[in-house]
Amino acid sequence: MVNGRVYGRGAADMKGGLAAAMIALAALKRSGASFAGRLAVGALVDEEADMLGAQHFCTTAIGREVDAAIICEPEQNEVCLEQRGVVWARVTARGRMAHGAMPEAGVNPITAAGVLLGEVPALERRLRRLCARSRYLRPATVTPTVVQAPLEGIGQPNVIPSGARLTLDVRLTPGPDGAAVARELDAACSRARARCPGAAITWEAVNDFRLATRVERREPLVRAVTQAVRRVTGQAPRFGGVPGSTDGTILRMTLGIPIVTLGPGSRQIPHQADEHVEVAELVEAARIYVASALNFLEA
Repeated sequence: MVNGRVYGRGAADMKGGLAAAMIALAALKRSGASFAGRLAVGALVDEEADMLGAQHFCTTAIGREVDAAIICEPEQNEVCLEQRGVVWARVTARGRMAHGAMPEAGVNPITAAGVLLGEVPALERRLRRLCARSRYLRPATVTPTVVQAPLEGIGQPNVIPSGARLTLDVRLTPGPDGAAVARELDAACSRARARCPGAAITWEAVNDFRLATRVERREPLVRAVTQAVRRVTGQAPRFGGVPGSTDGTILRMTLGIPIVTLGPGSRQIPHQADEHVEVAELVEAARIYVASALNFLEA
């Protein structure tokens, strides 16, 4: 700890939030306060990848009993009512191998993948038209993040490979369902194929579709959290949205429960060197969690 900050990998994303939640739970237990219901802390694994922990939690007895959830992601204790959805689309272009000196003897899948990349701006515009306008989130984005050729091994400068692959990180605001997004991805591949005779261009989802989430301010959970923020900070709550998806995405999609995301730490710090969280924010988050639980589970 240095100058009021805790440094370390995961300090902000999101061991700080987990610590604040556990402190809140312990404080409530020690207080002997009575409330109508039960309170649990879920420390769920694999949030950065397939969210296997959240998926498993939804199948457990305690998971199926949950009525609402606060997601402790680093949002500087902002009350986040929306989360962007995500699908990682892996696009594969297949052609025909040939010698680099005689490209006419083959079909270059790298060129085909490049044509598909050229479709990304149009795909992004189409998805933005499908998505609802959000007060808290950036519009939908389609970001190429991985390009690979050949499909296996290391390429050679004089060989046209048989295949190429790229991954698109598709982020969504509330509105479209998975089928609508899939149709737009299909259409983008179809347009690229039409410009690349002899090449096959297909896509598959690397992850399950995670749809964007939204909760209204009139929800009892939101009222409980906003009242807690006012009580703890003495100020009106700041509302916002989460730029990525979280365990809350799975809870909302699978269980249909309302979720609010609020936790200590800056959203700009995770996945970087010198990750840290302010001790003052940790304490404030724990107090907000306690007050939120008492408000929501008021006897």
